[in-house]
Amino acid sequence: MKTFKYIALLAITLFTLACEKDEDRVVLNSNPGTPDIITPAPNSAYVLTAANDKQTIQFVWKEPNYGFSASAAYNILADTPEGNFVKPQKLLSSVSYNDSALVTYKALNTAALALKLKAGEEGVLKVKVISVLAGDTLHSAAINIKVTPY
Repeated sequence: MKTFKYIALLAITLFTLACEKDEDRVVLNSNPGTPDIITPAPNSAYVLTAANDKQTIQFVWKEPNYGFSASAAYNILADTPEGNFVKPQKLLSSVSYNDSALVTYKALNTAALALKLKAGEEGVLKVKVISVLAGDTLHSAAINIKVTPY
């Protein structure tokens, strides 16, 4: 009877150890980097008019490496050069796998006027991209662009 117990215990142990889980674990990269802006170039100048308000600016940024294919929410924000993005203007909000987005001159004009730039005069806006995934927010370095609103 003792031999039977040992054989049964050995069989149960081997059976449990032989089972492997065939699952892939997704692990968030602890240092994914930031969504730094590639274009537009710093200090790019845009003259906005009612006639060209459908024209667009392509923002391209370095996509953070989360360690897996992630659908993060990307926002493009604008503020004054003195501001620190406490009350920014949102130029665009997008949920995608993309590393770029188009912002219309009309959206840029609306933000510029809301941030108190004067119509017909060149002013400076500070812009940045933020990436939000699972409650974690990554900020790009801000760049300045020159804007003449209408």
